[in-house]
Amino acid sequence: MKTAAQFIIATPALHVALVVSSASSSNTMNVPIICTLTGPELAERKRTVLDTVPNAQVRTYRLANGYAYEFPAGREVLEKLKTLVALERQCCQFLAFSIIEIPKKIRLEVTGSPEALAVIEDLFGSADKQ
Repeated sequence: MKTAAQFIIATPALHVALVVSSASSSNTMNVPIICTLTGPELAERKRTVLDTVPNAQVRTYRLANGYAYEFPAGREVLEKLKTLVALERQCCQFLAFSIIEIPKKIRLEVTGSPEALAVIEDLFGSADKQ
């Protein structure tokens, strides 16, 4: 079972960010792109958890190997994102998740192999939101 790693980083603007990452030291590119949820389970996950992501996010950024989603800072948003990451880590082991807290924002990064990009876009969205 993978465990989340936590570490502190300082950004160039000298803001301190808490990073919670579900990626293990192994490369997620070697993991097959298989979601272990059944069709009805995935529909329920989308309805109860995944659909809250686009409704709450402020902005989406394209990364080299995935997307970053920014949210307004707040305990409720942070807890929802932690729950989302914990659930998704169980069924989509081919994705890596990082939650980064910075002043006034929470950033969720979802990354994977080039083949996983379409899955990330389908589950979390891809269009830039300003």
